[in-house]
Amino acid sequence: SHGVKAIKALKKYDFFNFTKIINILREFLAADRVIVSGGTPIFDHGHIVRFFYLSISYIFKKEVIFLGIGVKKIKPSFLKKYLNFFLNNSRHITVRDKGSLRNINSLYQGNKIQLTADSAFLVKNYPDTETKKLFERYGIQHTSNNLVVAPRLMSELSKDLYLEEKMVKSSIGVAVQKISEVINNVSHKFDKIYIFSMHYYGIDSDRPLILEIIKNLDKNTLSKTLHIDEELTVNQALNLFSSANVTFGMRLHALL
Repeated sequence: SHGVKAIKALKKYDFFNFTKIINILREFLAADRVIVSGGTPIFDHGHIVRFFYLSISYIFKKEVIFLGIGVKKIKPSFLKKYLNFFLNNSRHITVRDKGSLRNINSLYQGNKIQLTADSAFLVKNYPDTETKKLFERYGIQHTSNNLVVAPRLMSELSKDLYLEEKMVKSSIGVAVQKISEVINNVSHKFDKIYIFSMHYYGIDSDRPLILEIIKNLDKNTLSKTLHIDEELTVNQALNLFSSANVTFGMRLHALL
């Protein structure tokens, strides 16, 4: 109804699934242009799927637009070369922050790059069937005094994926404890507390640390806390945030 057709993204092990590969190729072949947005489209720790998406965009000679992207420091020289190729052959480039502008300017000296906002700020929530079912499942009401907790955390394991993060081991170790203390201290102000993962699957999933947070909640807090233990669509997450009187999170994800 919004002119958007959703298809399931590839995962690394899907490269052996020829049906999924053909479906992806068919969609890219039919497209007029490819818009790349969000976090760094090319990472220096091997995001093979994103590299595949970008590659087939250029193989099929599609118009490529980078919209509000985040760009971290790219260290390996061969990655700098292919990123430079992608950028040089794109129609338009905007980045979401000054750090990204600095990093991209060190790699690419082509067309003028615009500094805009993160594309997530352009997203609006809207009523849909899946969101309605989610709210019914967990008894979520806009009229309640709700706290929504969505921490985007760093574990020692996943820190390797975020080479520019400033979280040191000591802060990783106390993060769960500190977040639990905050929730316990403010819980008396709310009717319901909802906690969910911004990233549900994968090595950088928030779920394991959220389970640790829940273990540290006191009885009174726990009695009014609901863990939404499932992967949410973007729209479900936005509607969940909109149901809250207060949101509590970490990093840019919380601001979004």
